[in-house]
Amino acid sequence: MAEVFKRVNGRKLTKLIAVLPEVQAAVDDHTADIGTEAEAILAAHYHEGDSKIVVDKGKVDGYVILEDEAAMSIEFGRSHHQNEDGEWVGGMEAIAPLRRAAFGRRVG
Repeated sequence: MAEVFKRVNGRKLTKLIAVLPEVQAAVDDHTADIGTEAEAILAAHYHEGDSKIVVDKGKVDGYVILEDEAAMSIEFGRSHHQNEDGEWVGGMEAIAPLRRAAFGRRVG
């Protein structure tokens, strides 16, 4: 019967695997691919402002970040509301560059 070790030389097995050069290279490649796709999605819907996609690297993980004051609205959309004149304003469909780049068109 096989014996499963949770730790090797005092380190968690998952951490040991995560920091392998081959794994880190794959994380970097995947992060860059998502970043490139997110930039293309954002560029296709860009109107004005300072929105940008930033790719960053932590100790183990890669990050793709949408930088903008309205990042939540860009990623998730927002509901319209009535102003003082009774007009419906402010509604916006989600562009979702991060979710679409990371998960394809399957965003909801």
